[in-house]
Amino acid sequence: MAIRVSLAILLFVGLGYGQDSWRSALYPEDWTPGFRDEQGRFLHDFSYAGYWRGEEPIPERPGNGAELVIDAVADFGADPTGERDTTAELQSALDAAGAAGGGIVVLAAGRYRIAPLGADAFALWIKNSHVILRGAGAGVTFLYNDTPAMRGKEIIRVAPQNGASWTTLISGSTVTLREDYADPTVRLKLQSTATLQPGEWIVVRSNATEAFIEEHQMTGWWSASQPGAIFYRQIVAVDHGEQEIIIDAPTRYPLRLRDNARIYKTRAHIEGVGLEDFSIGNS
Repeated sequence: MAIRVSLAILLFVGLGYGQDSWRSALYPEDWTPGFRDEQGRFLHDFSYAGYWRGEEPIPERPGNGAELVIDAVADFGADPTGERDTTAELQSALDAAGAAGGGIVVLAAGRYRIAPLGADAFALWIKNSHVILRGAGAGVTFLYNDTPAMRGKEIIRVAPQNGASWTTLISGSTVTLREDYADPTVRLKLQSTATLQPGEWIVVRSNATEAFIEEHQMTGWWSASQPGAIFYRQIVAVDHGEQEIIIDAPTRYPLRLRDNARIYKTRAHIEGVGLEDFSIGNS
């Protein structure tokens, strides 16, 4: 895919499940994870999609209160005419906002030529939380990447400096579940919660075992290398007495002990990043 934006973003330390929050109109007021109609049918709940799980409006300025505004043209010499490559200037503006703890990088109306430089697998990289890249309008400000070979590369990368995948395992942190979950849930009973604390980011996942593959009628097509369910979640509460955690958004697929259903800690990712009011073109 030629145009790709890594969005390990827009996640937050938020309200626990059950508190008031925005909800999709597709769901009744008394919706809970696992809700089904009289015929047993259900739709996955996407109410948690969006900035801060949809519980906060998209702010005009960075969510941490940063007030820095950088004009990429006036302050860093970015070229809005499209006559020359201006990747380095735009990257410097983004890095400056990140180094200041957050801010807005403003792109005036125009055409900005960008491309992966050297051995880079990206054209622009937002590495820090609370950085907003804002144009003058989707049909007014254009980022144009004219690199023809973009397989495995990104036009705008949004990811922490360490480059870790959102599924990166922190060694020694794996804990298995102690019961099956056929329906979506925010509560997970574990073999142990001794090392877990509220606020930590985890991956909830399972494997594509032979039974899993057969259940999906994919025997002979899928192999054990096919991943099972994978969810990136944050712990909002831990009940050490019950050996149970509450996560910030429901799971969306069955988790079974036969498939080695488990959780493990992963690194926190950047948050509060905005890509707003511009268009991206690719050669």
